Amino acid sequence: MCIRDRYQRRVRGVVSVAMADPLEKGFQTEVLLQRLRARDAREVEAFDELTRAYAHLLHSCNASNVNLAAQNKRVLDLQENNEAVTAELQRVQDQGGMVVDSAKISMLEGKISELQVERGDLYQQQSTQNSKLLEMNEQVDKACLLYTSPSPRDS
Repeated sequence: MCIRDRYQRRVRGVVSVAMADPLEKGFQTEVLLQRLRARDAREVEAFDELTRAYAHLLHSCNASNVNLAAQNKRVLDLQENNEAVTAELQRVQDQGGMVVDSAKISMLEGKISELQVERGDLYQQQSTQNSKLLEMNEQVDKACLLYTSPSPRDS
C-alpha cells in the first residue's frame, strides 16, 4: 500500500467519524483540521528526513564509484607498465645481457617489484571501496524499509 493510499484511508476514516455524530464525539471542524495538519506535518518531516538521508548516501556512493573507477584505471595502467617492463627485461635477458645491461636489468627488476607492491596496494584499496559501497547499499535499504514499514496508526 503506497503512502497516498494510507493517507486517503486515514482521512476518510477521520472524516467519516467526524461526520457520523459531531455533537456526541465533540469534534468540531477546526479541531479536526488542526489534528490533520499536525499529522501531515509529522508525515512530511519523516519523509523529508528520509529524503535527505538517502540523498547523502547517494552522494557518498557516487563519490566512491568515481574513486573506484579512478583506482581501477590506475591498476590497469600499472599492469600495462608492468607488462612492458617485463617484456623489456625478457628481451635483455634473451640477448645475453652484458655487464652494462646487468645494471639496467637490476633497475628494471626493482621497478617491477615496486609496481607489484603498488598494484597490491591498489587492489587492497579497491577491496575496501567495494566493502564501503556494500555497506552504503545496506544503509539505503534499511532507510527505505524504515519509511515503508507499517505504522501502529495504520491498524
